[in-house]
Amino acid sequence: MASATRIRNGLGIRLIDMISSCLQRLLLGCLALSLSACAAGSALTGRTHASASTRTAATAASCSATLAAQLQDANATKVAADFPPSQVPPAELQPLTQTAAEQLGREFGGQFGNGPAPAEAAVSANELAYGVWADQDGTPRNPLINPNRCVWVVKVQSPFTSHAPYGVTPKTYPSYTAIIDEGSHRLIGIAAP
Repeated sequence: MASATRIRNGLGIRLIDMISSCLQRLLLGCLALSLSACAAGSALTGRTHASASTRTAATAASCSATLAAQLQDANATKVAADFPPSQVPPAELQPLTQTAAEQLGREFGGQFGNGPAPAEAAVSANELAYGVWADQDGTPRNPLINPNRCVWVVKVQSPFTSHAPYGVTPKTYPSYTAIIDEGSHRLIGIAAP
């Protein structure tokens, strides 16, 4: 009986390790796709800004930092109440500037990786409508975020080691990309190639 329990537990552990490994490969593959799409998106839209004050008329017309999600489901409305990117930001909260987005991009690397990026790390920030970013990236749109809401796509050139499940060796990447909601200043997602 004891050896049967060990075999079952051993198979369970191997199965969990296999699933973890497959999920990590799938996630990393999606993250790599995300970064290549973000790079392609900035080349297509030309929305890399020297400063937030240099917004073009096309950028201003294509997205807004204050649009709330258009929800038709009562359950989604309950979830959205605790999700700032789905709500109109408070009047006192100014839209995120490019400089502030770049700084947050550096800091978010510390929350989801090996530590914040150093202040001297090269950073680029592109302002896009959330729906445009999601479409270019190939990421399914989050229905809690208005597709016309402005986001900053911040690419940070700093080593990024993501957290990994138990038994999986973490990988280090030369850069990462943070998607930050311009209205609420909240992180929507982070990816590494």
